[in-house]
Amino acid sequence: MKRQSFSGRLLVPLLCGMFLAATNATFGLTWETTWLPGNTYKVDDAVQYLGSSYISLAHKNRGNTPGDPATTEGVAGSTCSPCKWSLLAEMGVPGAMGPLGPMGPMGLTGASGPTGPMGLTGATGPTGAQGPQGSPGANLNPLKIAMLQWYNAANIPDHFTAGGDINIPQALAFDGAHIWVANRGGNSVTELNASDGSKVGTFTAGGEINYPVALAFDGAHIWVSNYHGNSVTELNASDGSKIGTFTGDGDIKGPFGLAFDGAHIWVSNSLATSVTELNANDGSKVGTYAAGGVLTNPGYVVFDGAHIWVANSNGFFLTELNASDGSLVGNFSGGGDINTPNNPIFDGAHIWVANRVGNSVTELNASDGSKVGTFTAGGDINTPSCLAFDGTHIWVANSLTNSVTELNASDGSKVGTFTAGGDISTPSFLAFDGAHIWVSNYSGNSLDKL
Repeated sequence: MKRQSFSGRLLVPLLCGMFLAATNATFGLTWETTWLPGNTYKVDDAVQYLGSSYISLAHKNRGNTPGDPATTEGVAGSTCSPCKWSLLAEMGVPGAMGPLGPMGPMGLTGASGPTGPMGLTGATGPTGAQGPQGSPGANLNPLKIAMLQWYNAANIPDHFTAGGDINIPQALAFDGAHIWVANRGGNSVTELNASDGSKVGTFTAGGEINYPVALAFDGAHIWVSNYHGNSVTELNASDGSKIGTFTGDGDIKGPFGLAFDGAHIWVSNSLATSVTELNANDGSKVGTYAAGGVLTNPGYVVFDGAHIWVANSNGFFLTELNASDGSLVGNFSGGGDINTPNNPIFDGAHIWVANRVGNSVTELNASDGSKVGTFTAGGDINTPSCLAFDGTHIWVANSLTNSVTELNASDGSKVGTFTAGGDISTPSFLAFDGAHIWVSNYSGNSLDKL
């Protein structure tokens, strides 16, 4: 048999053909799950991206987004050549929504979150309507009472003599629970319970009270002007015991009126035509003021929150002093209506004064002393000796007609005139206890509670 021989030229092409066939053969798809821009893909690596799947057409395929028309064949608008990816399966159209499943069980309550920052303060709302008047409180503020800011007391009117201790009663003062009476004829001061008029006690300060004509309450103590003693006496309101008697270094002469300004006691010196200021804490003298010599027989005084008003009992005007230094602010005659003025009072905005000879009451603006009006209550006001303010009304003691007249503080109109069933006798002073007007009956040696 003849041996067939092959040349080297035939063997080389054959081997090369076998290598090329093996090189171009497809070995199958390799699934690489979701495409990641940082991964490098080779030919036949398959990925999914945004719901569609793609197969890589290139080696070292990195950073080429599958589905992009610039890199992928088989997608709408494809522009690539050559392409890096080929679309395998495109995401289908979403199916119809299935029926709502049953509600699952409620989960556990989560932990409370941290408190948020405080919000900005809102705008102030409108003022609400005034509520009903409350019942009397158990805790009283003595300083507010001393400054004529009252509270509600019990409603038990009556007529009282304090077992005969009340003797020619002149001035009255209210301390929040008791009525104090200056007994001009008895050289003493009597304390009554405001609730029922029963006597608490009568006090003489060891004989130092002498012809008392005025009283003042400073929140803890009762001050008494001793007209014949040229002094003022301070008593403890708690028990009537004497704290001291003061002469203002000899300046106090014929003391008639008293007023408390929150820190000081002011004393009108009817026999010295001056006013003396004492420290309420120890009775020491702060100063004595003559108001430029205009004062004439100064009588009762009142404090308006910044000034002291003095009634010139033998004149026709009121004098206003600065409470800060006793300097003169001015003199006011009410357009000539003020005549022998007595017992000025302050209603929060106005000064009211009784005109003993004029049978009238004059109202001034506290801000500038101008006259608001003069009122006669249709002729009912007769020789008025004293005034009191109850928060809404002005009360006038008519000393010659044994009566008390009530005026509206808003316009001076008359509300009524009252005699307490004939018990009122030469009324000399009035006081308001938060619910009632107390009247001192100069000739009757008694008090009436209206």
